[in-house]
Amino acid sequence: KDRTEVYDILRKNRNLESYVIRPAPEIGGDQIKALKAFHHEFFHEELQGEQPKECGVAFKQRLLELRQQLEGYLRERDLLQFLARLDPIIKSYNAILDKEWSYALENVDKISADLLPDKLSHVDLIIPFMTGSQREIWLEGQRYLFGHLSNLHELGLDAEVEELKRLLASPEPYAGMTVKTVRDLVDRLRKAEGAELKQQRAEAGKSCDKLVEALQEMPEFNKIESDEQKRLSGDLEREITRRIEQASIFGEVRDAVQTYGQLLLHKARKEVVKLADPESKVVYASATDKQVPFQKGELRSEQDVAEYAEALKASWNKLVKSGKRIGLT
Repeated sequence: KDRTEVYDILRKNRNLESYVIRPAPEIGGDQIKALKAFHHEFFHEELQGEQPKECGVAFKQRLLELRQQLEGYLRERDLLQFLARLDPIIKSYNAILDKEWSYALENVDKISADLLPDKLSHVDLIIPFMTGSQREIWLEGQRYLFGHLSNLHELGLDAEVEELKRLLASPEPYAGMTVKTVRDLVDRLRKAEGAELKQQRAEAGKSCDKLVEALQEMPEFNKIESDEQKRLSGDLEREITRRIEQASIFGEVRDAVQTYGQLLLHKARKEVVKLADPESKVVYASATDKQVPFQKGELRSEQDVAEYAEALKASWNKLVKSGKRIGLT
């Protein structure tokens, strides 16, 4: 404070014993010059001001802005765990921000030794990582790995999966070529996965055609109006195809036909029967009905096959005798 400010404070307050008046620190031109040089090296910009207090306050303000920027990044530490590296750096900034404006001018060498190494090795690399394309590449690598893990294991790409996990666990992904390596590896995995997905969708499409054919082969199908035939066949094909195209996981592609498609076929069959003969009591055996009670979990010999065939015959004969139809598709 200057003399006028001190006088004004004392004049307006009666509790004078709570105030301590200290002489202003003596700051020389060399100290201002040293702080300006450090400021330029640390922030890559000029320190504005010519007077000691003006320079000291400006330096603290710029350090505060940097601290706030880094604290903002920490909101993503759950996704980007390497950001925990910022905690001790922010703590070191706080230690200086808690000091008087003159501290930086009086301790430039110490501050430089304490702050500059981490600034160059970490902060100057983390900022472009977070503000540029690297952050999104990294997050996309995480999303891809955990969203497509079952596909990658089914493709037998276990070694590549482990390598991607190792890369994504890097404590300093902002250093070196780690981000590029992640991007290139994910691109290779996407290519392999995409080729297999295309093949599985094509095979599922053929299976979908068989379900439509199974619907059209019903004896009642030819008894209903052609418009109804087209509607039921078209709806069945469209709904299954939509599920196939929407699925990105191999198991989901197969389920689009084997599970969802079978349910739609069962529903369409019931509607065909109702349209052909509203009084008809035709009932189709459900997937649960068609399960064959058998004591063995797998068939290992011709004898096992023969025994299973007998069990199947006995079980399904009961279904037919009870008036249920058995769909084989």
